[in-house]
Formats: sequence, structure tokens, C-alpha cells
Amino acid sequence: MARSQSSTRNGQAVTQLKQLCCLGLGPGALAPPLTRQLLRLIPGYAASIFFTDESGDLVNMYDENPAFVDVGPIYLNEFHKRREVEIWIGLKERFRLGRAGVMIEEIVKLDPHDWKRSDMYNEVFRPLGCDGGLRLAVRDGGRPLGGVAVSRSEGEREFTREDLDLLVSFEPYFAHAFDPPSGPVAMVESDADEDEGLIVAERDGRIRHISQQARVLLFYSTNEDVAPGRIHAGKQELPPRIAQLVHSFAEVFEGNASVAPPVSSHQNSWGEFVFRAYWLNGQGARTPLVAIRVSRREPLPVRLLRRMQRLPLSERQIEVSLHLASGKTYKEIAERLGVSRPTAIYHAQEAFNKLGVSSRAELQAKLMTL
Repeated sequence: MARSQSSTRNGQAVTQLKQLCCLGLGPGALAPPLTRQLLRLIPGYAASIFFTDESGDLVNMYDENPAFVDVGPIYLNEFHKRREVEIWIGLKERFRLGRAGVMIEEIVKLDPHDWKRSDMYNEVFRPLGCDGGLRLAVRDGGRPLGGVAVSRSEGEREFTREDLDLLVSFEPYFAHAFDPPSGPVAMVESDADEDEGLIVAERDGRIRHISQQARVLLFYSTNEDVAPGRIHAGKQELPPRIAQLVHSFAEVFEGNASVAPPVSSHQNSWGEFVFRAYWLNGQGARTPLVAIRVSRREPLPVRLLRRMQRLPLSERQIEVSLHLASGKTYKEIAERLGVSRPTAIYHAQEAFNKLGVSSRAELQAKLMTL
């Protein structure tokens, strides 16, 4: 019975990952939920997504490991296509060799003892907390698109060939997900722990404390291009607009009624980030410290998809309902799913009947209240 339940959960996780890849959100917006879902399916310490141009050169990457904020710039600027070439086979070379899915030990050119003593291991892998892992080069008809990595920490279970085969099986779905977005996407508040963090700053904007989640969110809110030569290592600081937010916030309590509310939002390819300032512990102007709640809103289709998993719907009914609740017409849904318009309407009506709703608006309202 336990094995059957585990198999069912695993099958659901596979389906959810494939559905995420088919939402048409674009690689940036999809990166956060995709890396999280991947770690639910293949348990590990961290997951990363790499984006390349058609020649296989790295142009961007995403990793929610808080240590990446410090270590990522070191790897990208010092090791990538430089010091690493004597140590392991990089992503571009794997494209050239046609090596899609590999374990790290298969691409490291050193023996295990020398690998653990190398600069790359001790300046990149060890600080990241990663000891081993799986790597997938993602292509579309031979055209390089990017890569996916799942890493484990020292002492965690070893990855198996079954894990690697499972990762490789998702390559066509990752390729589909890495396409440009199909259009603007509505954003909503996220209830994921990874999408909210806390910064404590002085009134002049200097950071006194920052949570692990806030480090990641601040990093991606200020770094749209995470690539060699485009990113710099160094102490995290509040961007000027947020530092000004803190300064203006203090003026509210000093009697300046013309100051705008202490909220600032910023959107880039990684999502929409919202910064809200509060007096620490509610002490008002008597304290020099300000608490800044930073959050990332998530695409509406991601929220809807996560909530639909709780409903008694078939996979096709979930797909049609998801697009319907996201504002797509039946014609658009039919084209996206490769079915006729009457077939799309049929699946929508079946879902309506199961959920006890009769319209798009009622469907969306039901999903948002689950």
C-alpha cells in the first residue's frame, strides 16, 4: 500500500511539472515554480536553470540557493569558460558532444581526491553546499536552449540512474517551457514561503539584517541578467529606489502628509517584486530601524494550477479549466491544446458540472477561494 501511495504521489508530481512547462509563461516567470517542483520530484539540496543562446553560450540562470547570491558571481566571472575548462566539461561543450543527461562525476576531469582539492570545488561547490548532482543539457531539435541541474549536499542520498533518466525524460517539456512568453500574464500574491522575506534597515538605507529568502528576492529583483560580465560580487545593498522608500517613510512620521505610502513595486523577467516598509515593532519614529517586507507575486496560472490539483478533475479538464480561468478564449484553448473548439467546450462543461459552477467567473472565484 505504501509503495502504491508513493507511486501515485510521484505520478502527480510528474504531471504537475509537465503542466507547469506548458503554461506558456516564459522562462523567467516559470523558473521559481519549476525549480521548486523539480526538487519535489527529485529530492535534492538545490536546483538550477541555465539559459543559453543558440550557440550554447550562457546568457542567464536561476538558482534559489541563498548561497548563490555570493557564490554565483564568483563562478560566472572567474570560472565559467575560464578556470573550469581544465576541471570539467561545461554546458557548451556538452552540447557539442551531444551529452544530454550526466552525473557530475561523469563530466569532472579529475579523480575524486583532486576534485575535492580543486579551487572550483572549494570556491564554488563547497560554499553552495553542493557535493554531487545531475545535469541536463536542454535542446530543441539539436538547437541549444539551456540546462537544468539538481544538486545534493554532502551526506545526502546519492542520485541514481533512475533519477537521471527521469530528468532526461523532461527535456522536451523544458524545451517547451524555455520558449518566449505568449503574452502578458496576470500576477497575484504568492503563498509560497520562498516568495517572502524580511529586511531590517536603518533610516539611511543601510541593511542591518536580511533573511535568507529576502537575500534571494533582493538579488533577483536587482539582477535581471545573471550572466558572466553582467553581475558583480559584493555586499548586498538596497537599490536606490528602496533606500528612498525608507527615507520617505520616515517623513510620514515627521508630519509630511504629501509623502506617498511606503510601497514600491518592480517587475522584471523574474517576476513582480513588492517592497513594503514598516516601523520595527510598531515603535514609530522613536526607533531608527525600519522593517521592509519583500515579496514576489506569482503568475495567476501557477496559483490556479496548484489549487486545481485538489479537485476531482482529469488532466485534460484541468488544462482547459486553467486556460479558461486565466482568460483564454475557447478558440485559443483549442489551438494551444491541439483540439477542436467543440472539444475544448466539452471538457470545460464536464469540469463545470463536477465543480458546480456555470461560468468562467464562477470557476475562477471557486479556485481562488480553495
